[in-house]
Parts: sequence; C-alpha cells; structure tokens
Amino acid sequence: SVFVCNHGFIYGPVSAILYLPTYFRPWIHNVMLDPDLAAAELEKSPLRILKKLLGAKLGGKVLRACTKALLWVLNSFNPIPVVRGASRDVMATFKLSLQALLEGDNILLFPEQARSNKGSTADVIKAASALRNFYTGFAHIGKMYYDATGKELLFYPVFSDRDSKSFKIGEPVVYDSSLESRESKRVLAEELQKRVLELSGSKSDQAE
Repeated sequence: SVFVCNHGFIYGPVSAILYLPTYFRPWIHNVMLDPDLAAAELEKSPLRILKKLLGAKLGGKVLRACTKALLWVLNSFNPIPVVRGASRDVMATFKLSLQALLEGDNILLFPEQARSNKGSTADVIKAASALRNFYTGFAHIGKMYYDATGKELLFYPVFSDRDSKSFKIGEPVVYDSSLESRESKRVLAEELQKRVLELSGSKSDQAE
C-alpha cells in the first residue's frame, strides 16, 4: 500500500515514524539524505531560529547536531530518494518504489506542493504546518503497479496535526485502472486530498 500524508512541517514525518502501524519506506527529497545539502536546507528552514536564540556559534553547533541526527533517522528507514527536476531522475524514484512494492514493502509519501521559506520564522512555521494542495505526479505509481501485477494499488489518506496531537488514517482510495492514465492520476490525487481534508475536520473544499 501507499500511505499519503500531509507534512505539517516536521510533525507529519515524526508522527508517521511513531504511529504508522506497519513497516514502510518513505519518499525523501534527496537533499535531505546528503550531509552538506541537508545542512544548507535546514539553514533555510524554521530551525534557523536556533542561531537567533542561541547565537551564531552555539546555534550553528546545535543545528549541525540536528542535521546529523536527522540524517541518521531518515537513512535508517531505507528511504527512496526523490530528485526534483529531470524526468530521468523522477522515473528512478518510481522504479525504486515499484520494486519496493513488489517486494512487499509499503510506501509513505508527502505530496503537498512546496512551501514558502520567506517571511518571519513564525510565518514560515505557520505556512509549513498548513495543509497544501497535492501534486498529482505521485499517482503514477498506481499505473506502474497495475501494469506490473494486474492489481489495483491501495492509497491510504493520512492526516497528522501538531496542535491537536492527532494522527488519523482514513479508508483507502483504489487506483482506477479503467480510466485514462492522466485522468486516473487526477481523480486519485483529488480524492486523497478530499479525504485528508475530511480527516483534518476542515469544511473547506479547497486546501489553502
């Protein structure tokens, strides 16, 4: 199965590690699996407030320690790297995912569109925690799995929320192989978005 979760800044990945009741391999942006690239990424994240609170020297040390710990945790889950940009790299992610599914592993991914790192730390954290619209590309794994096995893959909507300390798994959405490929991806992504919104308790028809 594929578990589709909101990111909720860092709360989504952490709560999935703690509460998802099955083994999984997560999709992780490749920059977060490389020591140098991950350090640069965290420098742009809300964790940059550590330097402001603790000073540049001590805050920098704490940030580097956080980076080292994060790399160890992420790599311990045998992650599937996600490289953004070239289609060749994107297909490598899908091929690794299909192989994992065929070997009996579950996949965890966070398909929300990119957040903004601009503004104050409070604004960045608020924007990072808000539920954002889903990309549809991830749904291609449903087609690949169906082509390889003749079976329709299950996608479970998952919602995590730091404020309410909640972690919810909804009823699965089944990849519909009867639809044209582009349409099946759109329908799957929209239905998962809708169900995650329902799990969040939102009455809105559109994520912010």
